Amino acid sequence: TVSDSDPCLYVQLYPDGSRAYIAVFVDDLVFATSTVTLLSQLKIAFSEVYKMKDLGELSWFLGMKVTRNRAAYSITLSQSAFIERCLASLGLSDCNPVTLPIDPNCRVTATTPVHSGPDDPDISLYRVAVGFLLYLVCCTRPDCAFLCSVVCRYMSSPTQYHWAMVKRGFRFLRGTSSLGITYSPTTSSSYVHPLPYPLKSSLPAIVYVDAAWADDLDNRRSTLGYVVLVHNGPVVWY
Repeated sequence: TVSDSDPCLYVQLYPDGSRAYIAVFVDDLVFATSTVTLLSQLKIAFSEVYKMKDLGELSWFLGMKVTRNRAAYSITLSQSAFIERCLASLGLSDCNPVTLPIDPNCRVTATTPVHSGPDDPDISLYRVAVGFLLYLVCCTRPDCAFLCSVVCRYMSSPTQYHWAMVKRGFRFLRGTSSLGITYSPTTSSSYVHPLPYPLKSSLPAIVYVDAAWADDLDNRRSTLGYVVLVHNGPVVWY
């Protein structure tokens, strides 16, 4: 059955309580089941219909490294290899790391004054770099989401200042390339701020929301941000 949340995710619930999930991307499939026996049955059933190659336990998918810690019952998603490829493609492999993806004092606008010269950004390269950032933000790096939202506003006519912001983002990623998202069992003590109530669900969601009023200097629109945590890791962010 196609999931209501994602058309590329298929879910099957069985009478005995076991579950099977299949994620599809073109010709790549990821099987996740509640039992090893069910997993074997699914592989056999699919191989009888389609020509398939079993690559074993999931370790890489769509540029994401999947690391399982069976002792801690956790799964970590990271993209260090993809980040290294992005840096090499942009000529930033030897850039100096920084501790924040964006300068807290940054007040950028569409007409941020800069001096024209040989360092003016190539629009195509700027768009490629922002595309790299977008993919990282969508997969495993919500910490760069605000930076991405800012530099995306100037895709048609970026200035040196905007290009410097993009490069700063990759300087941050170079120093934090090993970071990712870890999902682990949830308890009331899992959160930084203790919950004022006992957990009543095996799959609780914690939501953090914030907004900056009229902070866009170009049109005075407000900026909204939120993140939804499930099993100690973000699953939705904006």
